[in-house]
Amino acid sequence: MKPDVTLYDTTLRDGAQAEGINFSTADKLHIAERLDLFGVHYIEGGWPGSNPKDIEFFERAKSLKFTHARLAAFGSTRRQGVRVEDDPQVRTLLEADTPVVTIFGKTWLLHVHEVLRTTPEENLAMIEQTVAYLKAAGRLRAGLPAGGAQGGGRCLGALRYERRLAARLCRRGDPAGGGGGGRGDRHPHP
Repeated sequence: MKPDVTLYDTTLRDGAQAEGINFSTADKLHIAERLDLFGVHYIEGGWPGSNPKDIEFFERAKSLKFTHARLAAFGSTRRQGVRVEDDPQVRTLLEADTPVVTIFGKTWLLHVHEVLRTTPEENLAMIEQTVAYLKAAGRLRAGLPAGGAQGGGRCLGALRYERRLAARLCRRGDPAGGGGGGRGDRHPHP
């Protein structure tokens, strides 16, 4: 019987960003094992390649044998102007060798223009091409989470996404096949 709720835990990434928290690699491995024993379905291990501790964690996590959980690597879409297969950050996500990869994309036009310094069309291409690439590699099994938009909404959980841009992505029907019909708040059952 499938569970009614699928748990996606971000303690090892988001939890590590709390004031006064400084997990060692051994801490992260121990926490991951405990989360698995608890029955968590997905454990987000962090951002591979972002720092020496996360590099070591993903290397050592390859030897962990989970009973319930699937380990997820976290990262972003490809960079502007870089082919997805040439993007070093996307390559690092695959090299983490996790069964699942979770990515985020910019979901607010202010960020698209001011942070990415790109157009809405290029932003959509970055999202779609990254999702398609990871899906083809067999790693992306969930929809794209909306950065900062938690728990609900359709089409990237578009709480902060510009309506017309979100509507265009929804109309495209998740052509990259990320799963969940473009819902960013839904992860598949293991």
